[in-house]
Amino acid sequence: MTPHNPKARSLAVVGHQWLQIEAGEHGGSWELGYTDEDIEHARAIIEAVISGRVIELVSLRRSEVRVTLATGSQITETGYGTGLGWLPVPGWRKRAKAVTYEPYKDDEPTS
Repeated sequence: MTPHNPKARSLAVVGHQWLQIEAGEHGGSWELGYTDEDIEHARAIIEAVISGRVIELVSLRRSEVRVTLATGSQITETGYGTGLGWLPVPGWRKRAKAVTYEPYKDDEPTS
């Protein structure tokens, strides 16, 4: 899904042998099954991304995505790209660019 708001995080949902939710550059990829619990978890992640409750740390072909669910709990997923992403870089999160994404649409009425 590509949001109209360019400051919101895009989202991909893929369903094959498993259900995959992607919401990040390199990180932010959750692989889930098709149990009722997994589907509910996928819905919670999707709702959080659409609502703008996502922060992504991006640095050197790697990223960590932090999603805050409606319950207030936070889930994190880290991923690494090819090349520099394969090299260990201690402390990369401290030097990473933090991107706070906005909701897909704001709740403010238009005039």
